[in-house]
Amino acid sequence: MKQFLERNQGLKSRVPFVVRFKDYSPEEMGQIVSLEADKRGFSVSENAKAKILAICEKAVQTQELGNGRFCRNLVENAILEFASRKFGKTKEEAGTMNVKCELEPGDFVTNQLLDKKNKKTEIGFRG
Repeated sequence: MKQFLERNQGLKSRVPFVVRFKDYSPEEMGQIVSLEADKRGFSVSENAKAKILAICEKAVQTQELGNGRFCRNLVENAILEFASRKFGKTKEEAGTMNVKCELEPGDFVTNQLLDKKNKKTEIGFRG
């Protein structure tokens, strides 16, 4: 937002004040991940909490990733991984359908989330 306002002095003069929000700490982001998982009916295993903290530590070092949206996306991707792990099998491999909804370390895959900020997004049509 700061860069946006600095590009247009006329717009900048129309905004009388700025509210700054600090990024969350890795520990706070870990708590958000647990809350987001809980809202969706999942728990986070104790083993996964250390991995989540490591992911969040890396995220806060990347500009614009120390926020709640990153945590929500992390949980949503973990749920997709969980579903693939539990239900992406043949009937014989799956066994019973009595499934504990607990996210494990392997469910937290970050390559897409952390790499997303390194890619330049283009807007418009390509000719």
